[in-house]
Amino acid sequence: EIGKFYSQLVETTSELRKSEEEYRHLSIYLKEITDGINEGIMLLDLDFKILWVNKMTREISGFKEGDLLGNYCYKVTHKRESPCQPPNDICPVFGVLKTGQPVTEVHTHYDKDGNEFYAEVVAYPIRDERGQIKQLVHVTRDITERKKTEKMLIRLNRAFRTLSEGNQVLVRATEEPELFKEMCRILVEVGGYRLAWIGLAEQDENKTVRPVAQAGYEKGYLETLNISWTDTERGRGPTGTAMRTGRPSICRNILTEQKFSPWRDEALKRG
Repeated sequence: EIGKFYSQLVETTSELRKSEEEYRHLSIYLKEITDGINEGIMLLDLDFKILWVNKMTREISGFKEGDLLGNYCYKVTHKRESPCQPPNDICPVFGVLKTGQPVTEVHTHYDKDGNEFYAEVVAYPIRDERGQIKQLVHVTRDITERKKTEKMLIRLNRAFRTLSEGNQVLVRATEEPELFKEMCRILVEVGGYRLAWIGLAEQDENKTVRPVAQAGYEKGYLETLNISWTDTERGRGPTGTAMRTGRPSICRNILTEQKFSPWRDEALKRG
């Protein structure tokens, strides 16, 4: 609706250009109307250069108006030096130029400081009196909170499905090794985890953690880790700590947490 409204205003503007006074009043009216809209609106030429923006565009992007006008939309929204190229990149503006119709896409944008957010973008064509596309309207809505809610619901749904299927396996299981194997499989296939494994605490001299079931990575990977549950470097990771203390242990970032350093290289090799 915003695109249609703006397109009509632009058409009216071209007719009123003959009267500079009427054009000036319409421009002020257009600015007042669009500055009250919660979507970011940009007017682009066919080279993706920004000709005009409303207040919300400045707020969403973090750029001042002078930094936006004359700049290119792909530099502002995607931090790129060239336009997005389909089919690898999703670009509603390309879609409009190809189809001649309004196009809606949801993809990632960046603000001035490089912060990522989800944007719903609608692009509309503006045509001249011969029906040729002469400009484009680019409307952006920040839907980051909506996407966060969607992701949370997906995670909750996965968690409930994982618990449900795990309970079914637990009830049906007759052999411990098969139970362990099925639990790992469910965590990966249903729960969406990259790797799940079960280890037993051996009572040998080195207090070894012996892998007995896994899913998500190739056989042999866990044996390279040499995890222990002693109070040593290889026993202070999340697995050894959980076994030694009897409490859950969490490592939230293997790239930065020191307690995961003995296994970081092997983990990074596998993404």
